[in-house]
Amino acid sequence: MRFLMLLWVVVELLQIVVIGLLAVGYRNLQRRLEGGDRFEHRPPRSVTEE
Repeated sequence: MRFLMLLWVVVELLQIVVIGLLAVGYRNLQRRLEGGDRFEHRPPRSVTEE
């Protein structure tokens, strides 16, 4: 019975970790997409510039 309880706790903790990683990855993806559309911090790169 203790083994099942320990297994349940480990599975729950893994779920929390996976959800956290997905949330962080999603936030980074949103920042990257927004950064591609906004040129407030840096001007867009010119095609003709070398």
